[in-house]
Amino acid sequence: MTAHVRQGEAFAAARPPLHRHLAADAVSRRVAGWTAVGAVSSRCVHAGGAACPA
Repeated sequence: MTAHVRQGEAFAAARPPLHRHLAADAVSRRVAGWTAVGAVSSRCVHAGGAACPA
């Protein structure tokens, strides 16, 4: 379990905190999906954009 936590911390540290979203079922409250936006490029021409995985 410790390795999983470390990987999660590295994942979280590499992404902006305000761009993490969770989808949950309204009745069962079970997680249906999630997403976290990360930097895709250090080039200034891509500033303000987000990429979706294919």
